[in-house]
Amino acid sequence: GTIVHECIALHLRGELDRASIAPEISGFFDAFLAFEKREEFKALASERLVHTEEYAGTLDALGTCAGKTVLCDWKTGKPDWTHALQLNAYLEAAGEQVEKLRCVYLNEDGKYKMRDYPVDLGPWHAALELWRARKKHTKARAE
Repeated sequence: GTIVHECIALHLRGELDRASIAPEISGFFDAFLAFEKREEFKALASERLVHTEEYAGTLDALGTCAGKTVLCDWKTGKPDWTHALQLNAYLEAAGEQVEKLRCVYLNEDGKYKMRDYPVDLGPWHAALELWRARKKHTKARAE
């Protein structure tokens, strides 16, 4: 997944030498290209570090799809419930206004699937509270 992300970032910056892509990841990159064309994706930012006082991460892309502002995360695995939390965490840390949170699941066969998640910080804040409580409990036990 990391190499696929790097290829996409280089492509979005106009710096990718297509011949440098290893055969084992070319299908994933072709899936991204299909997404970019079909969904009219235009990047505004790529591989951007975002942070709050408590957490940090790297959002894969902020851009537009058919004119709508979207925060995208590239995935080479299967959909998972944690992806909604991750996207909302990135959104909060980035301080951006978007219309969609979207995971793009890139497949080895050159195809992709998309899943849009709701902009809803509630579940993310609940998960963050659990993390804070665990951290506090762990610290108290260590003392």
